Amino acid sequence: MKPTRNLYLLWHYYRAINIVNYIISLLIALLAGAVALPSEYAELNVRSTCFATIEAFIISVFSAGFLLSLFSFGLRHKNQYYFYHNKGYSKYHLIGFAYGVNLLAFFLFLFIWIIFF
Repeated sequence: MKPTRNLYLLWHYYRAINIVNYIISLLIALLAGAVALPSEYAELNVRSTCFATIEAFIISVFSAGFLLSLFSFGLRHKNQYYFYHNKGYSKYHLIGFAYGVNLLAFFLFLFIWIIFF
C-alpha cells in the first residue's frame, strides 16, 4: 500500500473522531465559561472568563471530549473498525495515532501560550 494512502486512512479516522470531540469540548467549555462568570462582576471578569473557557476547551479536547468521541464512534461506526483492520490497522493503533496528533497540537499550543501569554 502506498504511504499516502496509509496517511489518508489515518487522517480519515482522525477527522471522524475529532469532529465529535470538538463539538463536545466546545459545549463543555461554554458551560465552564458560564459557570466561571459571576453576575455582579461581569464587567471586571470578562478576560478571566475567556481564559477559563479556552482552558476548559483545551482540557476537554484531551480528556472527556476525546473519550466521549471514541465512545460515540464505537456506537455509530462499529463495523468501520473491520475496514481499518483489513487495511492493517488495529483499533489501538488508530486511537494512539489520533491521541498522538492531539498531543502534538497540545504541545504546540502550550509552547505558543508560554511565549505570548
